[in-house]
Amino acid sequence: MALWHAFFLSMTQKVTDGSANFAHVAQLIAPSNTPAWLPEMLRDWAPSVTLDRFVQERHPTKAEMKRRLLEIRDAARLLQRALSNPPMREFLEIEGAIRIENVRDLDHTLRTIAERADLAAASPKISTAAGKGRKGRGKALSAGAISPKAFCALIISETWAHLRGGYPAPRNQEAAAAADAYWRASGGTTKSWGRTLAPAGAIISRTRGDRA
Repeated sequence: MALWHAFFLSMTQKVTDGSANFAHVAQLIAPSNTPAWLPEMLRDWAPSVTLDRFVQERHPTKAEMKRRLLEIRDAARLLQRALSNPPMREFLEIEGAIRIENVRDLDHTLRTIAERADLAAASPKISTAAGKGRKGRGKALSAGAISPKAFCALIISETWAHLRGGYPAPRNQEAAAAADAYWRASGGTTKSWGRTLAPAGAIISRTRGDRA
């Protein structure tokens, strides 16, 4: 917990030091009559974007998530079988100086974990129709989760709608440029959007659609 707190404070200091960058992002969102509060609001949200990126970097890939879930399934099955054996359980309790309470509930819990881990491992998010793990460097995200880039674009999209009275069009290059600038101001690398700004606009469009 202390490590996360220290990291968040360090990220807050970094984005605070780059206040000029947020003024630039604010001008991209509202070129004329830029609200005085906008750069500060963007700066205040930036550590959340940075933290989101930090967390996702530590997410397992799709293939790795599938492998770990299958390991969980197998481990739960192994424990369930072993602890359902009375001599095995008795020896563990006596020689291990432990008392296993509610054996039936534990058995049910282990069975459920094994079943659900097997189900999760078959999710189309991480598995192909043939049951193989999806390849690539993409992270394993559950249903409803959005990537740090999508979160960054969502902030721009919502701010844009608030100031301009409507969400940016799917290929609005001004909004895409604002999202790209905000991503960089929050510590993201320049390659994160690809070679063009179109991906930023596409993500803004998707996040707008998710809210509809």
